[in-house]
Amino acid sequence: MTDTSRQLRALYFTRFAGSFGFVTLLTLLPTFINELGAEGFVLGLFATGLTLAQAVGIVPISWAGDRYDKRTVLLGGLGLAVFVYLGFAVVEASWQFIAVRAVQGIAATATGLIALALVGDLARESERANTIGTANAWRFAAAIGGAFAFTGVFAFLGILSDNHGRNALAA
Repeated sequence: MTDTSRQLRALYFTRFAGSFGFVTLLTLLPTFINELGAEGFVLGLFATGLTLAQAVGIVPISWAGDRYDKRTVLLGGLGLAVFVYLGFAVVEASWQFIAVRAVQGIAATATGLIALALVGDLARESERANTIGTANAWRFAAAIGGAFAFTGVFAFLGILSDNHGRNALAA
């Protein structure tokens, strides 16, 4: 296996992991809505907090990826994603959830955008479309797997029944 093949496989896994976490939390959205009692305008912000952050963050993240080292920007996005996913376990109010969702939007944009840019950079010109398609297939597989795995694993651990995991993490 060549060095480029290893790097591409790592980027495919990065695309998978980013989408898996995103979809798993998307599946938990109704639980958060019920737990936090979101209604009306606040309920709308549960979705738009992420989308607005993605819209605001895409240009600066793209610029940073072009101006600096893409790998560093990608690692920053992955690190931010780890903290975001841990942050969901400790939210206790709607405004906290909206803030964490906004930061999730920045992390998702950084990991998805920069990982795909790196895939495009590493791919041979004659195989670039297929290589990018493979990266997107990994992301799509995670979207399907995240929804199904969430239900089985979280139900097995009992997380679904105790404030979306707070008590399980505190034990």
